[in-house]
Amino acid sequence: MDGSIGAVDLANGSVTAAKIANGAVTNWKAASFSGSSISATANTINNIQSITFTAPSAGTVWVNASGYCNVTAAGAQIAVIWGTSATERWSFGPSAFFQGSAIGQIPFGVSRVQAVTAGANTLYLNVENFAGGNTSCYGTSILSFTAAQLP
Repeated sequence: MDGSIGAVDLANGSVTAAKIANGAVTNWKAASFSGSSISATANTINNIQSITFTAPSAGTVWVNASGYCNVTAAGAQIAVIWGTSATERWSFGPSAFFQGSAIGQIPFGVSRVQAVTAGANTLYLNVENFAGGNTSCYGTSILSFTAAQLP
């Protein structure tokens, strides 16, 4: 067997873990956040969600969050980022930045690719509120792990 999956392998129930090369399996985890309150104090970092997972080996994760924030002050400036700590700030890296010219719901989507070690790891969804004003955020996050990225 050369390690490839052919037509005979695609019959119902015939694809087993033994036929999948090491490192080719992707593991994932999902989580939701609802009504996460953001401090009204300007220039503050707010951790609104964390995802803790156990990586079976060293590898890479892709983590994504999408949702919306209810903005209660015109001129709000908000950055949403995935950090490696609960206090990581916005730095023009992988983040969603929005400035609201009006009060309402503002959608966001943010992702990050991060190398991880085997064992317990945690990533943090942080919101930096630059202009102040009460804000609350809602959404869903999905984290995918792979031991090896595609060549």
